[in-house]
Amino acid sequence: MRVLWKDSLSQYDKKERRVRIYPVEMQWIYLEVEVRRVLCRKCGKVKREKLEWLADNPFTRSDFACSVGRKCRTMTVKDVAKDFRLDWDTVKTLDKEYMKKQLRGIQ
Repeated sequence: MRVLWKDSLSQYDKKERRVRIYPVEMQWIYLEVEVRRVLCRKCGKVKREKLEWLADNPFTRSDFACSVGRKCRTMTVKDVAKDFRLDWDTVKTLDKEYMKKQLRGIQ
């Protein structure tokens, strides 16, 4: 589902983005998505449209971020990074996003 900023004037430009889905048999599956940028009429800045299924990390789906976060509850970040063949910093960022979602669900 596409959600443009409510105060946007119009589409500014668009860009193809490769989004990681899941690793399958030691190979990543990617989805190519067109992401639009819009011009905000309130602040005059150009902002990326929000896609609900896309994580805060714009190269990862939110459900994949949740699966990484769930694994981080039982494994070290280093082990999760090795398991998913991701950079340590990427795993840590996805884990933080997962924890923020958990806190929002509790409050």
